[in-house]
Amino acid sequence: MKARYYLPYILFIFSFSGYSQKNFWTISGIVANEKKMAVQSANVFVNNTSIGFVTNEKGNFQLNVPDKFSQVELIVCFEGYKTIKRKINYSTEIQVFRFQLERDGILKKTVVTAKKEKDWKNKWEIFENALLGNSKFAKNCKILNSNVVRLEFDKDKKMTATATAPIQIINEALGYKILLLMDKFESDSSGTNMSALKFFEKVNTTNIDLKNKWDKNQKDAFSGSFHNFLMVLTDNKLEENDFEIFKKSSVQTAKNDPTTVEKELNEGTLTRAKANEIYIYNKDAESFLLQSDSPLLVFFKKSPELKPAFSDYPFKSSEIVLLKSYARFNENGWLRRPNDIVLKGFWGDKGLANQLPDDYNLDGLIKEPNDASTINKLSKRQ
Repeated sequence: MKARYYLPYILFIFSFSGYSQKNFWTISGIVANEKKMAVQSANVFVNNTSIGFVTNEKGNFQLNVPDKFSQVELIVCFEGYKTIKRKINYSTEIQVFRFQLERDGILKKTVVTAKKEKDWKNKWEIFENALLGNSKFAKNCKILNSNVVRLEFDKDKKMTATATAPIQIINEALGYKILLLMDKFESDSSGTNMSALKFFEKVNTTNIDLKNKWDKNQKDAFSGSFHNFLMVLTDNKLEENDFEIFKKSSVQTAKNDPTTVEKELNEGTLTRAKANEIYIYNKDAESFLLQSDSPLLVFFKKSPELKPAFSDYPFKSSEIVLLKSYARFNENGWLRRPNDIVLKGFWGDKGLANQLPDDYNLDGLIKEPNDASTINKLSKRQ
């Protein structure tokens, strides 16, 4: 059953004045059911972060959001009820909400008989690879409740996946448990298209060696990520971070028939691109624009490719396709509309196994603009 999302019913909202926080702002409140009774054990979290709370016996919750976030998407979910999504803006005052859950009228039954199908194993492997990706960390990721997933293939061999409950994933390579509320999942030979809400729960350990391993793997996953690419792009530090960009004017040869970057440059099918040629800062929209009429080819020169498409550039490469010729993002590398971009190659194949929460690397994030001075500072980069 495809998950359905609705805007919340806000019964009241008020704030306490005179309360300030130096490094975070606060969202608190209560979750109630259709009978206006408190709901215990509801999940309340900021989408795509490790910032979350489970409501107590009185239905209360409180989240402290780092002040480097100027807006967040708050998620409230509880089994048997429709999921609530709410955009909340930064405030120096404590914001208090009352969310009333609404029963989900569509009965969601967990189907376990699907595993008896002869081709279940093959279907599951295709889904698992598409969801988790094929990076070196994928083998250390495991879906804990496969029984909630339903898989279907159409005549064109396109897979559609739905879930009767949130999917639980353990990433033993990065040290996170992931709660995935999947809205849409389609995958075929051309790639995977997924829309989902995510919460990352940090796994606690007293094992120093394991903690050091997670820290190392997290830094590795982050350094070569699209998220980090956007961050260093705005700082004009692509070279220092081992990224190199080219514009593509035509489709390159297949990997089984390698070419060279030098050859493609001479023939004009590739051209070098500088950072300031592919992004600008839009003061009116308070966001950056990644822009290009043609696909962008990005090499991550810190990571070798065993079977490179370009023999003189034996590195992992990714292709960025901008569906509207541009995409908006902020100084912390967060896309305003992720569906405006298609990622192929290295970034497109990574999947959930390499994903980190948006609040990872807080020290490296810039406080999002809440005042004119910050906006002016950003605009001077151009």
